[in-house]
Amino acid sequence: MSAQQKKGILAAGIAVADVIARPFRDLPEPGSLGLIDEIGLYSGGCAANTALSLAKLGIPVDVLACVGCDEFGDFIARTLERGGVGASAVVRVREYQTSSTVVLVSEDGERSFLHCTGANGAMRPEQFPDQLLARYGILHMGGALLLPGFDGQPMASVLARARALGLATVLDTAYDRTGRWMQTLGPCLPHVDALMAGRNEAAGLTGAGDPDGMADGFLARGVGRVAIKLGGEGCLLKSAGERHRLPAFDLPVVDTTGAGDAFAAGFLAGLHSGLGLRECGLLGCACGGRCVGYLGAASFPIERDWLRQRLQGLGEFAPLL
Repeated sequence: MSAQQKKGILAAGIAVADVIARPFRDLPEPGSLGLIDEIGLYSGGCAANTALSLAKLGIPVDVLACVGCDEFGDFIARTLERGGVGASAVVRVREYQTSSTVVLVSEDGERSFLHCTGANGAMRPEQFPDQLLARYGILHMGGALLLPGFDGQPMASVLARARALGLATVLDTAYDRTGRWMQTLGPCLPHVDALMAGRNEAAGLTGAGDPDGMADGFLARGVGRVAIKLGGEGCLLKSAGERHRLPAFDLPVVDTTGAGDAFAAGFLAGLHSGLGLRECGLLGCACGGRCVGYLGAASFPIERDWLRQRLQGLGEFAPLL
């Protein structure tokens, strides 16, 4: 087992309190009332979601994220601890409220978001001292482009230090509402071993119209391996010497919230277990498919028996199964 596998994963980035309402059809007229079937509070955000799913897979994982000194912050910290995630690196900040999102889920499981950045804007490079990074084998940055105090050169400096300390670096992007795209993310890419991005994010970053062009755009900027997440169409995986186009698992869809983060968890679990690029993608697709059958970004179960049924005959998964 490599040092990276022994040391576990630090999932850093955004943590969010998600208020999810479904099924959403349309907004009521001003001053009137609309009825809905379900409203619930869930832990969300790329770092928290991915970490909770990694813990279900038996992968040692801690979270570094900023939350406010409020009830939403208490909820996120409590949810991480109950989910088997190390929350000792979660930073409490008094000057911000905890980041939160209202998620409106349509009848077909698609989502619309109303987001408050909040405490995610408080992340800074000094929260990543070398003595902390050295405890881990993999640094996963979840939610790049939604960390206004950390995106760009500050994040690039942390990724570079992590690599110098021997960590593998993985980055998962969010959607950039500022429109700066590669101007913000570009400095990070030469320091990234594996990058994951949804179709819309990858298109905005690279300007390419097809998944291969998107992946090639990232590889040309120094990324080692790329996973383009294509929702119900699966994913495209690419490196300098490999290309794999994998379909999604055919599973019922209730809510697609967090599916990309579940994919990231599966991919990272494969990476931590020493699997190849294709196997990391297969595990990501399996976890993403499991996620969409449940309401909320990280409320779904991942049982070993379920994974064995989906991945049977693939001996490469023995370290996980």
